Amino acid sequence: MTDKPLADASSASAGLNVDTEPHEKQTNESDRFSLAWQDKIHGSRVERKLRLFCYLPFVLPLLRPYPNASVLDLSCGHGEWLETLNECGFSVGGVDDDSAAVAYCQELGLAVKKMPALTALQACAAQSQALISGFGLAETLPFETLRQVVQESLRVLKPGGLLLLQAVNPENITASASIAFLDPRRRALIPRALLEFVPQYAGFALSKAIPLHEQFNRAEPRPISLLNVLQEVSPLYAVIAQKTTRGMVAPPVISAFDQEYGLSLDTLTTRFDQQHERRLQEVAAAAARAEEAIAAIHASFVWRATRPIRWLEQQLEQIQADGVGARIVAFGEKTNRLFVRKLLSLVTGRHGAARAQHFLEKISHQQARVVAQRQSLLTEQHHALLVKQAAPDLATIALAYQTRQRIETLSPEAQAIYARLRQATEQNK
Repeated sequence: MTDKPLADASSASAGLNVDTEPHEKQTNESDRFSLAWQDKIHGSRVERKLRLFCYLPFVLPLLRPYPNASVLDLSCGHGEWLETLNECGFSVGGVDDDSAAVAYCQELGLAVKKMPALTALQACAAQSQALISGFGLAETLPFETLRQVVQESLRVLKPGGLLLLQAVNPENITASASIAFLDPRRRALIPRALLEFVPQYAGFALSKAIPLHEQFNRAEPRPISLLNVLQEVSPLYAVIAQKTTRGMVAPPVISAFDQEYGLSLDTLTTRFDQQHERRLQEVAAAAARAEEAIAAIHASFVWRATRPIRWLEQQLEQIQADGVGARIVAFGEKTNRLFVRKLLSLVTGRHGAARAQHFLEKISHQQARVVAQRQSLLTEQHHALLVKQAAPDLATIALAYQTRQRIETLSPEAQAIYARLRQATEQNK
């Protein structure tokens, strides 16, 4: 990285008029808020550095052709990535728009300046960087500016150098619906295929989108729920693009490009469907085993020997439920049908007798229906007779009320005489 253009741009941005001090104070307060909020949503510094180790297999091979390889991290944040690369032997530098983040990184001794990403790239000489990275950068830029950043990165990178852009994975329902909006700097999420195509179109020799940082262990054979499908697709992905190695004596061999990473939505949904299909097959197999067990029971000697007992129990239950009369009618109807079928089978076995058989069965059904209707009518008449016998005579009730009203209109002496007469009548009975 050429430090002089970055230093000049930083010095120019520092030459502000005194009248802008209130605005600077307000901006610094906003930057401090952003710094504190990033700490809250992304976890501790150790956790953030651990999540970055997955990129080391891609970038460490750059140290072979380029010892002490130079790195430019765009939107470097708190400098976890720069610190990690510095410990691995890279020569690191970064830029960020956040004043508080820049100050934080400078306190750690990192070479970081306050500058927009595109401006920093335009200030760099051609083929001066082995690695250019941007974590969360693509979603904070207008799309055309993003394309310019990628195009400038191709110019600035050395042969075989890498461009690394990390973004939120829209395939993760939970991440795209809530986690992505925790960062107020994000404009919109970028589909993996689109961000992967931008370096390809710009002229990079290789561009691969890699889903990473999933919580679901793809090697662990545990059941997959619908909630796993919705929220455990890799929440982040990175597009890693490599510039052509043409002209290099010993190009870097990055075998990490040949590996498979993360969990895509297709992978999880396929595993969920396969698990559902296996469960259906297990249920069908259990049902088949149950049917075989029932068939074995029915074929056993004990089952055949106890058949008359089961038939008798069934008849007793039906008699209790329907009544003796209804069971007699049903028995007669069944006997009639069996008799008709037996008679037809003895007389002829030709198909032409089917109509006659149907006619005779229809007659037997009609007879049974008439008997049932007659039985129902007799039952209703019997019930009506019982109700009539139990009900009091309305004329008697009316006469009693009239007698009571007449007695109540008599004088006390007359009522006393009536009471004595009624008492004498009761005694004579």
